[in-house]
Amino acid sequence: MIIEELKHSDVGRWVAYTAPHGEISLGRIKSWNEKYIFVVYHCADEWDNFRNYTAAATNPGEIRVYLTSKILESLPKREVFATGFLPDSPAGLFMTGSGKEMRWVAETGEIGDWTIYCHWSYHDALWVRDYGDKVCRKEHIKKCIHFEEDAVFSRFRY
Repeated sequence: MIIEELKHSDVGRWVAYTAPHGEISLGRIKSWNEKYIFVVYHCADEWDNFRNYTAAATNPGEIRVYLTSKILESLPKREVFATGFLPDSPAGLFMTGSGKEMRWVAETGEIGDWTIYCHWSYHDALWVRDYGDKVCRKEHIKKCIHFEEDAVFSRFRY
């Protein structure tokens, strides 16, 4: 996630953090500053009251937007709902193998679908959405957006 592109409507957004040993924790964004995103990960399943719980300072590069069918259906059409950076390498979005940093952009479609575009990191999110290359491999898609439901992936537009 990119701190500079967060907006007030991102408070409460579901995110997924992957620990170094592989465990995934779900949480909701509470706030952010110039260095960290503060995420509530555990609140005794009282997610409607997440603002009343302590948030953990989380490195923005270590969390991904969490997407469910319900969340996808609530998003406006043709909206960039997530963006980030990954390397052009096997560890990231392996497009050309240059090793350079790439920006990816996730956008909702017109018919309840969604997709991801990518291009070099010096472009802004709207440029990447309009002119970028489509990310098509599931393993690369999952590096950008965390989802567990097959129903979410079945709505991905290639």
